[in-house]
Amino acid sequence: MDYSRLIQYLSEGIGTAIFVIILNLVALHAREKDTKKAKVAVGFGYGAGLAIAILTLSAISGQTNGPAFFNPAYTLGLAVSKLFPWQQSYEFIIAQVIGAIVGQLIVVALGYTAYREIDDSTKLLSTFVVINDLDDRTYAQRGAAWVNGALTEFIGSFIFFFGLTAFNYTGIGGGTISYMTSQLQQSAEQSGGAYSAAQLNLLSRMYVFGVQAVDALAIGLFAGILVATLNVSLNPARDLGPRFVHAIIPSSILGDAKDDSRWWYAWVPIILPIVAAIAAVALFKIIYQ
Repeated sequence: MDYSRLIQYLSEGIGTAIFVIILNLVALHAREKDTKKAKVAVGFGYGAGLAIAILTLSAISGQTNGPAFFNPAYTLGLAVSKLFPWQQSYEFIIAQVIGAIVGQLIVVALGYTAYREIDDSTKLLSTFVVINDLDDRTYAQRGAAWVNGALTEFIGSFIFFFGLTAFNYTGIGGGTISYMTSQLQQSAEQSGGAYSAAQLNLLSRMYVFGVQAVDALAIGLFAGILVATLNVSLNPARDLGPRFVHAIIPSSILGDAKDDSRWWYAWVPIILPIVAAIAAVALFKIIYQ
């Protein structure tokens, strides 16, 4: 079924909002765990949020060959390699960022009581965005945090986007659906009319849904593991939207622990995933297409 661009953009925004809501609600309720357990919980929330968003809405807002990923970096990576139209890319990105902002506002509304119980500014901000492990709130460590964050964010994002593109264009999310649909058609023709058009359509839909479910779970697991182990964002909207909300929401709502939003670090999770996505998609296209 074909959907209008407006519905596609709306779905892209809603999907990003769902992703941010699930991720940061998990982060909010994992704040009291020790660092290792908290990272595992956030990785789970990241993967679950992404998988649910892909499974529920990617068929509507899908970008070319397969699902959308509610991610400005991947949208730009595809556009630069001419795998997604430029004229739509900026509209998708606007929808993604707005969706992330709306999603975080919903998290604040749902977690109002929990936010006011937090007594540490770093813990509070970590329920909005990724905090680099070397960030100890001193100016002396900013350089180290930048270098560490840039390396981990670029490497983690490159691995994610290269794997994502391979999965989407050559793996189960790529040609498998069209191949199996053609096989079903051939089987129906060879059966001499034993299968009706309605039965064939039902089988095809069941198969496509199964592939999409595996697709969503695999991508969610892939992203969740990277986030839990490397402490990375992988998604500019996931950082920009919630960080903006943290900046504008007053301490009367978030509590006395609210401090600055650390915009000095924001370029790392915003710029590096974009650079990594462009490089990863381009390399995949050079090698395989």
